[in-house]
Amino acid sequence: MVLTWAGIALALWARWHLGQYWSARITIKEDHKLIRTGPYARLRHPIYSGLDLAVIGSALAIDQWRCVLGVCLIILGYVIKANREEAMLTAQFGADFQEHCRHAGFLLPRIG
Repeated sequence: MVLTWAGIALALWARWHLGQYWSARITIKEDHKLIRTGPYARLRHPIYSGLDLAVIGSALAIDQWRCVLGVCLIILGYVIKANREEAMLTAQFGADFQEHCRHAGFLLPRIG
């Protein structure tokens, strides 16, 4: 349960930190800024990371092998969505986003 709640907390913190630029759909907002602070300093997709962590924690709590398939499908869905977001962010922010990619991990934090 600790993993589940930690994942939910990370996703909520990231959502709050993203503020007006958050959208359920992949989109660039007017006057969109590249967020590189808070959870975005180490993760490029901390909302997805948090939700993935929550799903993993829930699967462990349920303790059923069939949950592994569900976890894999959910993570795959977020990887696909994150890759689409990255294509848009690269088109919008170019070198600034590429620099961010060198410092922040995709779904896991970049250490060092």
